[in-house]
Amino acid sequence: MRPNKANTSYMTRFRLISLLLCLLSVHLSTAQEDSDCNVFFTGIDPQLKESRIDIAQEHVFAHTNKKLKPSFKERDMVVGKANLTKVGKSTFLRLEIEIASRNAFSSYGYIPKINVLTVHFLNGNKVYLYSASDSKGVYNAEKDKTIYNVFYLIDKEKPFVKDELDKIGVFWSTGYEEYIVYDVDLLKRQYSCLKKQS
Repeated sequence: MRPNKANTSYMTRFRLISLLLCLLSVHLSTAQEDSDCNVFFTGIDPQLKESRIDIAQEHVFAHTNKKLKPSFKERDMVVGKANLTKVGKSTFLRLEIEIASRNAFSSYGYIPKINVLTVHFLNGNKVYLYSASDSKGVYNAEKDKTIYNVFYLIDKEKPFVKDELDKIGVFWSTGYEEYIVYDVDLLKRQYSCLKKQS
């Protein structure tokens, strides 16, 4: 039995609509992936005179010592933000640590140059990164926080691209403290963004 013209026309329209819906869903999926990338800066670094890409900072951990929890009901004592920065061919993990205290230096000290950052992954692996410079902390009166900014050189990207974060361990000049990461995919996501920009 031959299909009549009406059936043929209907089938053609049905196929076109199906194809359009399929293309639209792929487009929306790609748009969602792109919207996950929040690029803060891309261009030439004015001081280093090299290409630079900064992914925007994201919260990576928050911590309050059990003894201090009664005093910190509305906020955490220590908050960590992280982002990836690529300068030339080198990739750095930038860690910004905010401590809700004017006298953070007396309790935490500072983060010395070539100091170790321990990155623990959920699969049990560990990576050690080294700080590129000293970070002595700057008190911000408006926020009532002492803010430490430190860059750690990443020499092997593989674990950061494939593995999920568990904890970050900071060696302060006064001792060692570990912080549980609650955004375990943060660096995987940011590495993906860096590759899209490169």
